[in-house]
Amino acid sequence: CSHGDYPCRFTQWSARSQRVIPHRVFAPVSLLEKAQVAILKLLPRCLAAAYTVLGVHPFPRLDVLIVPAGFSSLGMASPHIIFLSQSVLNAGSSGSEENDLSLCGSRICHEIAHSWFGLVIGAKDWTEEWISEGFATYLEDIIWAKVRQLSLEETKEESDLKALLRWRRLSDELKNSEEELQILRPNVENTGQVTESGSSSVKHALNPDKAFMQVHYLKGYFLLRFLASQAGEQQFLAFLRSFVKRYHGHLVLSQ
Repeated sequence: CSHGDYPCRFTQWSARSQRVIPHRVFAPVSLLEKAQVAILKLLPRCLAAAYTVLGVHPFPRLDVLIVPAGFSSLGMASPHIIFLSQSVLNAGSSGSEENDLSLCGSRICHEIAHSWFGLVIGAKDWTEEWISEGFATYLEDIIWAKVRQLSLEETKEESDLKALLRWRRLSDELKNSEEELQILRPNVENTGQVTESGSSSVKHALNPDKAFMQVHYLKGYFLLRFLASQAGEQQFLAFLRSFVKRYHGHLVLSQ
């Protein structure tokens, strides 16, 4: 490995065949039953599916914490732990368990994908956050489809429908936001510069509108979806596994 010294699972033989890693769920007493029904049922399947897509799990365990109601997003990933909003447990009432668990399952898959893209490989310049969020958005669909063992036809139909919905959301954001906030990578700028003290700047970090935008999630997703359509999905996923093997433990730039 070409990264600095840390306990790297990519070189551990025992980790290479570990489809499901140890996991625990922490939740308020009032939500324990819902957490048991949803997360404890889904997490092993999501971990196994992620392993088939991306290979060795970067971290030796994964816990899930159901956060207080005021948490500002659906989920957030950190090494060894995922923070999930209570809202993902409040599934619909369609009468179909699969549909009712869909939001929770897809969110878990999104946060698990961050173990590879966002945590073990990160953006050197956080202005280019699509390197984390675009990849996780693209991979959540693939992992979630494998969890449910969808056929190729079912996977394509669902993927196309989600792409349409995301395109509409992206189009709305592009019409109603500043152009500077829509850029995945600043052009002709020295991105990724770090001072002697180790600090770096994040463009638009103090802009309050930035927190509510999903442009980097969606533009990144569509870029990766396009590349997969050109190369073929299986070939593209093989490339991602090679990319992880080469660049894990590093901060990278779009270029």
